[in-house]
Amino acid sequence: MTKYLLDPARFETVLGLGAVKAALEVLFGPLAAQPLASQLFGFYTGLAYFTPILGGLVADRCSAATAPSSSAACSWRSGIS
Repeated sequence: MTKYLLDPARFETVLGLGAVKAALEVLFGPLAAQPLASQLFGFYTGLAYFTPILGGLVADRCSAATAPSSSAACSWRSGIS
């Protein structure tokens, strides 16, 4: 990836990559091709693991006001085995 995508001749043709690089350089200082690729991979991986957790929290908040649809959940809440 670093040899093709982050090549200075092709870098400007990738839509939005300049803005992402600028944002990362504000946080971490000037980045060469390899450190930039590492930061991009790290942020992508972090978001891939964090997004389902955030989605679960939002779903729990939104569905807390509705009645459970599963009979197992109903019997568990009422204490019936």
